[in-house]
Amino acid sequence: MNNMYEQKILSLFEDFYFLEGTNSSVLVGRLPNSIIEEVDNFTVLCTNIKNHPLSFLKNHVNVGMNKYQVSVPTNVFEDSFTFAFLIHMGSYYLSQHTNKPMSEIERSVRVRKNHCHFDAYDMWVNFIESEDFNDWHNHAGSLSGVIYVDNEINLETKFENNLSFCGKKGDIIMFPSSTLHMVDKNTTNKTRITFAYNLDIVR
Repeated sequence: MNNMYEQKILSLFEDFYFLEGTNSSVLVGRLPNSIIEEVDNFTVLCTNIKNHPLSFLKNHVNVGMNKYQVSVPTNVFEDSFTFAFLIHMGSYYLSQHTNKPMSEIERSVRVRKNHCHFDAYDMWVNFIESEDFNDWHNHAGSLSGVIYVDNEINLETKFENNLSFCGKKGDIIMFPSSTLHMVDKNTTNKTRITFAYNLDIVR
């Protein structure tokens, strides 16, 4: 990775920070506007799947009680800048925790994939509607996170170490996949929409 290229990548994360200082494992930041637009397109595609009469065939059964979860269509996700952004963010996360330059970590992070399964990549939408919740759970993979699309109801993502984050549209967080986290019950008539993702460290 040449220096100019690395600086361009690093500039995407210059305003990112760890909750409660550098001892926290939860990295917080904001997506570039063009990535937010891509995620909005993901939301439209996933909403169309949700509204399909056979939507139950693609329901991503997971911990907690959500009305519907579904993976972002594989071909759309693979061709997106969001796909690349998540990988670079994972490399940035590792760089911060190992004090190694990103050039030494390049190509060590992958988006987790369920081969030969309709869930495909571990990048899925959560529609948390009235009475829905996510109980305490962790994820498969090495690094996981949340992208916030619509959280007008201000439901926090709570973590096992007494940290919490109330994301707004365009916010993104990343943390070790083993970290327990949860979302309280939605007691409103509005829908909270987020995307979750898992990354693997391959070396």
